[in-house]
Amino acid sequence: KIFILEVTKKIKQINPEYMISLCLYAEDWNNIFDIKIIDSYIDFYTLMGYDYYGEFSKTTGPVTPLKKSMKFGNGLETSVKTYQNEGIQLDKLIIGLPYYGAEWYTRSSEIGAIVKRFKSHPPYKSIREYYIDSLGITLQFDPKSSSSYLLIEDSINHFRQLFFEDVKSLSTKYDWIKNNKIGGVGIWALGYDNGYPELWNLLTEKFSQ
Repeated sequence: KIFILEVTKKIKQINPEYMISLCLYAEDWNNIFDIKIIDSYIDFYTLMGYDYYGEFSKTTGPVTPLKKSMKFGNGLETSVKTYQNEGIQLDKLIIGLPYYGAEWYTRSSEIGAIVKRFKSHPPYKSIREYYIDSLGITLQFDPKSSSSYLLIEDSINHFRQLFFEDVKSLSTKYDWIKNNKIGGVGIWALGYDNGYPELWNLLTEKFSQ
């Protein structure tokens, strides 16, 4: 917190119009940020609302679950509520959402299965181009987490599971952001959808004036 305060003071001395932003973990396991001390120095926060599941996970699950559930644990709602309880005003909070997925090898097709091995974090472009358009893998949706996913059967008793965000899942999360008067949305990363305009069109539909 001392570093943040000192840097902010120096920057504002150079130009009071400069804005200070701070990225927040989806879950601050180590209590890195003392929000009550630093909040008055921060113009806006970006919640890194992804990697709830990823390369480190022992079971498969959504990169960005919306609601808390028994199956997948905490989600965006829990993260936002936690930071709000620490003193962050929702209109100072930007929700970062992913244009990429998480893919694992498993022995079961049931979502939430035990992971054999992590495969990759494919961008939306690759998911659309290869799995959906080329291979014709059926798109599925998990209402518990408001996340889309694909099940790919490699061979008998060998599967891959791929969770990611698409128009349906992002639309639900954008509506939640707007309904709760949260400051806005950010994307990691623009360009991961290159060649497929539907995600950009959705941003226009939901957030343009």
